This record gives sequence, C-alpha cells and structure tokens, in this order.
Amino acid sequence: MIHFSFRIKNKLLIVVITTTAIIFGAFLYAAGRIFDNMSKQQSMEIVRHQTGQLAEYTKNYFDKNMGFVKAFSNAFQYRGDIPQNLRDTIFGRQMLQMLVENPGFISVWASLELEYYKEGHENDYGRKLLVAMQQNGLPVIAEFYRDMDGRDEKSDYSVIRANNEPVIAEPYIDSDISEEFITSIIHPIHINGNFAGIGGIDIPLSNLQEFIGDMNLTEGAFAYIISNTGIILGHSDTTLLGRNIAGVYPEIVKQQGLMEKIRSGTASRFTVIDGNKTFYTSVVPFTVEGTSTPWAISISRPLDAILKEGRKQMANLILLGGLGLSLLFSVIIVYARSIAKPLKKASRVFSELADGNLNEGLKLNKTATGDSLELLSDSVNKVIDNLHRTVVFAQEIETGNLNADYEMLSEKDVLGKALLNMRQGLLMSKQIIETGREMSEKESWVSTGLAQFAGYLRSDSSDFKEYCRNLISKLVHYTNANLGGLYLVNSENSNDKHIYLAASYAYNHEMKIKTRIEQGEGLIGASIAEKSFKHMKDAGPGYLKLSSGFGETSQLEIVIALLIDDEAVVGCIELASIKKFDGHHIQFIKGIAESFAGAFISIEMHKKTNMLLEKTQLQTEEMMAKEEELRQNMEEMMATQEEMLRKEEQLKQIISEAELLDPRIKKRLELL
Repeated sequence: MIHFSFRIKNKLLIVVITTTAIIFGAFLYAAGRIFDNMSKQQSMEIVRHQTGQLAEYTKNYFDKNMGFVKAFSNAFQYRGDIPQNLRDTIFGRQMLQMLVENPGFISVWASLELEYYKEGHENDYGRKLLVAMQQNGLPVIAEFYRDMDGRDEKSDYSVIRANNEPVIAEPYIDSDISEEFITSIIHPIHINGNFAGIGGIDIPLSNLQEFIGDMNLTEGAFAYIISNTGIILGHSDTTLLGRNIAGVYPEIVKQQGLMEKIRSGTASRFTVIDGNKTFYTSVVPFTVEGTSTPWAISISRPLDAILKEGRKQMANLILLGGLGLSLLFSVIIVYARSIAKPLKKASRVFSELADGNLNEGLKLNKTATGDSLELLSDSVNKVIDNLHRTVVFAQEIETGNLNADYEMLSEKDVLGKALLNMRQGLLMSKQIIETGREMSEKESWVSTGLAQFAGYLRSDSSDFKEYCRNLISKLVHYTNANLGGLYLVNSENSNDKHIYLAASYAYNHEMKIKTRIEQGEGLIGASIAEKSFKHMKDAGPGYLKLSSGFGETSQLEIVIALLIDDEAVVGCIELASIKKFDGHHIQFIKGIAESFAGAFISIEMHKKTNMLLEKTQLQTEEMMAKEEELRQNMEEMMATQEEMLRKEEQLKQIISEAELLDPRIKKRLELL
C-alpha cells in the first residue's frame, strides 16, 4: 500500500506539472510568435516609411533645382525678340542674377547652337557657351566656343542632344572647383520646336550627406544615397562616400539585381546577412522630373534590434509565468501529499489534461466529503475552467481581438496579470501603428497637394488675375477652408508701395474687404512688415464673418502665410475656416506659400524681361531715327560743298578771261 500511494502521488505530480508546463509553453510560444511578428511588421513599416520620406525629400530637392533650370532654359526661346548685339548682355545678366540669388549653385551656364542663336551663321554646327560663375569672390560671365570645326558625335553634349530630354548628370569631381562630388542638372533649350542647346546648373552633392545625418536612425541601422550608376553620395559610414555600391556590397547587388531595379524605378525590400547580423533593407528609387536615370535611397535596420523590444516583453512574460507556475506547483505538491489515494479516481482526468484536452466533460463530480478530496475536485474543475478561459483569451488575441474580456482570478493571479499586460502591450503597439498610419496619410496629403499645386503654378499666367483667382480657389478647396485671399506687394512704384488684393474666394461686398492695404496696416500689413506667420484660432468679431443659408458666424480660425523667397516678400495668403487647422494643414500652407512665392517671382522676372526687351527695342528704333537724320544732314552738306566748288571754278574761268582784256581792266581786277 505504501508503494502504491507513493506511485500515485508521483504520477499525480508528473501529470499536473507536465500538463501545466505544456499549456504554458504553448501559450508562451504563441505569444512569442505574436510579439515577434508584430514587432517585425511594425519596424519594417517604419523602415519603409523612412525610406520613402527620404526619397521624396531628396526628389523634391532636385525637382526644385530642375524647375530653376527649366525656367531659365525656356527664356532663350524669346531670343528672337532681342537684338543680336544685346543677347549676351541680357542673358548674361539673368544668369548672374540666378547665381547670386542661389548661393548653393556653383555655376549657371548655357550652351547655345549658333545656328539658332547667331544670325547669319550658316553651319549646322558650332556652339557658344555662356558660364556664370564665382571668380575671386565675384560673379562673372565667361564665354567659350565649341565644335566650330564640326560636331563631335561622341561628346556628352551630342548624347544629350540625341536624347533631347532633361538630365541629371552622373556625379563627378572637378578639382578646379572642389574635392567633393558635384552634378549638373541640365534641360534642353527649344526654339520653335527645334533643339537649340542646353541650359544647366552645377551644384554640390554634400547636401545629400547632410540629409543622411539629419535622419533619426535606430542603433545599428544605416542609410545611403546612390546615383544611377551606383556611386555612394551619402552614407551613415562616411568612409564609403564616393565608392561604387557594387564594390561595397557586391553580393547584394548581384543577388537582388539591385542596380537593374533602381534603373527601372522599382522599389525593393529584402533581408541580407552581414557577418553575424541579419538586416532588413528597403530601397526606394526616385526620378528627377523629366529625367530617365533614377537615383535611389536605402535604409537597413538589424533584425535583432527589431525583435529586441518584443523579446524583452516576452522575457518579462516568461518570468511572471515562471513565478505563477512555481506557485501553482507548490500548491499541487502540498495537496498531493494528503490525497494520494483519491487521486486514483482522478487519474483519467489528469491523463486527458496531459494530452491537452480541456473538454468541459472532464470535470470531476463534486464530492461532499468535507476533506481534501472535495477540495481537490473543486480545484481540478477550477483549473480546467481557468485554463480554458486562458486558452480562449489567447486564441482571441491570436485572431487579433485585443478587446477580448479577461477577468483575473484574484490580485494574486500572476498569469492573469501577465496576460492583461501582454494585451496592453499589444494594444499600445497597435495604437503606435495606427498613429504612424495616420501620420503617413497626413504626410501623403501634404506631398500630394504640393505636387498638384506645382502643376497649377506652371499653368498659363498671361491672364494674371484669373491665374491668381484659380490658385486661391483651389487652395481653399484643398484645405477645406471657407474663405481665402491672395495679397501681393505692389513695388513697381517706389513712391507708392502698398499691398493689394490680387484674388479672393467667398469674399463678398458685405464683408467690406479692403483691396488696398498700406505697409504695416492691419494683420495683413503687419505680417508682411514683420515677415511673420500668423495663426489665430479665434479671430473674434469684427475681422471676418461667414454667412450661409443657416446663419452667420465670426468665430473663424485664421492663417496668414507669407509668400517669401530668400528674404524677398512677395505677398501673403489669408485663409479662414470654421474648422481647425491641424499641424499638417499648417505644414502644407507654409510649403505652398514658398511655391507661390517662387512662381510669382518667376512671373515678375518674366514680366521685367519683357519690359526690358520693349525698352531695348524702343531705344534701337530711336537710334535708327537719329542715324537717318544724320545721314540726311550729311547729304545736304555734300550738296552744298559741290555747289561751292562749282562756283569756285566759274570764278577762276572769269579771272582767266579777264587777263586777256585791256591791261587797265586787268589792273582793276587785280585791285579787286
């Protein structure tokens, strides 16, 4: 009997401990997989988002410069309106102004085919190169001639001419300028639909390393920017700058077909093993506007860093679970010593539990013995219920139902606390992902709006009033505002500088909106004078009033954003809304204000160029009129001189005839 009791007791302990350990291990395995997967997915999404952000930021940087070059190149199509002897002067001044207003430019240049640029040039080859650059700290214009003896079909110029499209040149080092990489942003010049040359700027690429340095990368992560041929222009490891990606990561380039994907503009995501570390890598190509040679951004993050947080929480869960198991095992051992014999009746139940069967039909019948057997049966039934609830809860979590109910057994329920802590951790992770998604949507809204308005700004501005009205109307609609006004600074008359309302949306005559504002007058004048951005969450009565069929209100949120470019204030945008302007609205409004400023400055520059052309033509006509008057005066003087010579000949003939006359007459003539 003693031997039998000993066997039953040990069997009971083994069954209970093993069953509990299996269930707990299965739960830990499922929870671990959930933690790992969620941590991995969240971190991968962050890496993809960061890569896309950096690619968009870098693309916008190059697109802005390509916009400058495009506007500059398009100006040459008006060369026919400029006299031949003034073309170099006028275009040279434009290039110098562009160089001075953009300190980041190394040089501004144009290579012009003489067939279109110089009147009377008979050959279809020969180019004139105008270069605006810094020399001894001063901006100067240099002139050169190229291909005067024939066109070099293998030159870079001939390749660009054949492709006839914008180009971002492969990085190169010009030791006469700098030891750093630079690139040329190039745009074709067309005259009457014909290729007539190229315009371009040379810019340093050191800014790309600054883009990398400004990123908030996690520990062990790295990022890099490469050109279309694989030259590394920015890298977290600065010792790799200037090297080719194929020489730094040859296996990745070969296995992933990385350069082929970049050149086709295809984004890629993959994991690579570097030594004893595994990295998740995201590569996003970007193409500068109009070009066909994509560059790319890449960010790599170690998987051990991605899984570190999830494993940390898992370790805490294991620790708490271990404590819970230890407590449970201690209770089981204490009670097992006093109920060895009755356990024989419960052996079948524990055998089923050891197999993982949690069927409700396994519960023991309640025995009213008043001893440990009754307590044992109650405890077994309770364990079955609790484990069943735990499995159900874990299954709910596994299916993604993070709002499933779970009630702890007591304040001492360590496993229950661990489960609830796990759910709380998952809820927080889900909230972080949702917050990130919301931020991504807002950032996408901003970038999409900026891209749309870039197209609007490039539309026809010949009818400037309609152009302004169209811009402010679209801006009000895109921001869901209710009222909008576009104010510009009138600086044409230095004696009458003021601000005028160029266009408005939803303003009416009852608002008594001033169309002319003096410097420093009201909020508009003060904002422009102080060069300050204003955001008023409640403008208060007396400023603006919104009316509709349902009534009217003056509780409006006002935003006044300056149109400013390189400290030059062009005007401002005023938006009013009954809704709140959130952070991404403010970010978009500030960004679009910069775009508006650049567009209006370009329009004003074009207007001034036309005025200069008209003035030059008028001066040329006046000079031609004076030249004609001078020619007529010369002809009259020559006619007078011929008349005097004729009379002089007549006088000489009279004197000769007089010598043959009477000496007295001759003497008299001599006296005369």
